[in-house]
Amino acid sequence: MKRFSHRWRQIVFVVGPLCWLAAPARLSGQAANAPTAGVAKGVVEGRIRQAGSGVGLAGKLAVFKSVPELSGGGTGVLGGASTDSEGYYRVEIKQGERLDELCARAEGHISSRRRVGLTAPGHAVLNFELTPDVPASGFLVDTAGQPIEGATVRVVYPDEETMSGIGEEMGNVETNALGRFDLPYVKAVGRFLLEVTKPGYVPAFSSELAGAGKRMENLVVHIDLKRGATLKGTVLDEAGRPVSLARVSVQRAEHIGPKELVSVSMAVSRSRYTWVETSDDGRFSFSGLAEGPITVVASDLRGEPKKLQSWIWNIAPTDETKEVTFILKPWRRP
Repeated sequence: MKRFSHRWRQIVFVVGPLCWLAAPARLSGQAANAPTAGVAKGVVEGRIRQAGSGVGLAGKLAVFKSVPELSGGGTGVLGGASTDSEGYYRVEIKQGERLDELCARAEGHISSRRRVGLTAPGHAVLNFELTPDVPASGFLVDTAGQPIEGATVRVVYPDEETMSGIGEEMGNVETNALGRFDLPYVKAVGRFLLEVTKPGYVPAFSSELAGAGKRMENLVVHIDLKRGATLKGTVLDEAGRPVSLARVSVQRAEHIGPKELVSVSMAVSRSRYTWVETSDDGRFSFSGLAEGPITVVASDLRGEPKKLQSWIWNIAPTDETKEVTFILKPWRRP
């Protein structure tokens, strides 16, 4: 149970601060039953099973709910529910609460996170099929066959509704001088791709790979990494003083990578939207930006009035580095 416990702690660590601020949901690990009549609550129930065999899996679930009382809204983990020995679970929420997503987990299997969208009172049945995991290792090489060192490799499943966000299961491993990567958890069966990022380069995706039900070793994955443009700049206030901890975001209309990945929220969000905070001297920097139009927004939303400035840069294939200065001015909603 050591590996299971470690992976479970990691998902709480990713969004853990929200757990302490949100009111806990009413959770139960009992077998699924019809909701109690006349009680104004929300009930989501179902079963976690192994894909292919249909065998029930004893596992756990993380519960995600909208938290409008937090600054700016957001989604937090309200807690965890356990299944019974046959994989049945039941989650209850109080009247007026909204249960957005559930993430199902079981030892030796890849987690699955699915949207619910249930507001109490209400009832929904949501079943999960989890695929066993295996390790996968190999070598990342460029189009000339040379090893790619210092790249980050993540696993992306095109057939998933959304990704769970658990670092170990996504990969997030770095290649060594030989381009070698070691992914501890990959679906044993089913198609997947590798998302590759490296500072200064545009994110890239491998061709489609497929699990064959056993450990994968010595994979040779060819990646066409292309250098991207760099955006550097400074954020100043109206008096010309640098603004520290201002947020600068880059957003594009289209995501980078295969169109089939449009439903995979994490792969899409990394290529469509990213942001940084300015340093003490108001400086910021982005690298590996792909060609095409991007919208850059600098903002300081602390206090009143809110301040921001935006700028559009249509990145050409020949663009390398651009320097820009933002002067924040008061912004009022039109």
